[in-house]
Amino acid sequence: MRMFLLLAAAAAVAAPAFARQDESAAQKAQVTAAPAAPPLQLTAAHRASIAEAIRRGRLIAAIDRAGAVTTRDMLARVADPAAAGIVGWVAEPEGNAVTVTYYAREGDGYAAVYRSQMLGGRAVSPEVFEAGSRPALTGNAARMAAARSAVGDLQQTPCGGGGDFNTIILPPESAAAPVLVYRISPRMAAEAVPAGGHYRTEVAADGSVGDTVALAGECTELRLAPLAAGQRPRPLVVNARDAELPGELHVFLSLWSGRPLAVATGTDAVRMWGVTGEGIGELAQGPNTHPVGR
Repeated sequence: MRMFLLLAAAAAVAAPAFARQDESAAQKAQVTAAPAAPPLQLTAAHRASIAEAIRRGRLIAAIDRAGAVTTRDMLARVADPAAAGIVGWVAEPEGNAVTVTYYAREGDGYAAVYRSQMLGGRAVSPEVFEAGSRPALTGNAARMAAARSAVGDLQQTPCGGGGDFNTIILPPESAAAPVLVYRISPRMAAEAVPAGGHYRTEVAADGSVGDTVALAGECTELRLAPLAAGQRPRPLVVNARDAELPGELHVFLSLWSGRPLAVATGTDAVRMWGVTGEGIGELAQGPNTHPVGR
């Protein structure tokens, strides 16, 4: 499946001009010529970066899905989340499941109000904890909740007209490793996925907030053209002109949209990459063009 999707992406972008999702997008897109680049000779560092992008992108998608599934169940069990004091949620993968905890502030820390697991696409083993008997968050869960609170003071604005970011927090890989907080602009319509307005912030083990990286700062969007029965999806073309390689955002966007991506990297010499939830590979290509703002 991975090879099929990457080959499909290659076929779609081998022509001098990129395929667009619709005519209006084609009219608005600005395309500038760039010299063809020879295939990138991947070093060990390149391969490690690609592997980490795939791991993080899949994890972001899994946590995003777990949040959506468990939120529906939580709302069916907690009549008034605001009155219950819920201020956020954190997710921790455990084997084939993801444990999600919705928490409230309690003293100097945080305590669980609702907890369940997403397993097999549904919420299982839900628990609701009443005030006075709520278990305190500890370990990674406590660090993640504190990181969410710390990053909440930053001033970026989501794209697409949504009032708030979708905040997705990756568990730290060790006690000394940072917590990664992703703020994703929300999807406001089924037929469009925001390609811009996404940020990553590191929060160190001591609680200090590091620099925020704009994974895609411009407020662009990917339009999802309807598919006829049996029709193969065309790759969505994404511009990553400031990057050498696709990153975790592109893996997540492919999983979020359900479409393969054709990601253009570089400016002086443009390379095209096929990206899916299964992998990242450089595409064979003809004369290069660069999709500005896509």
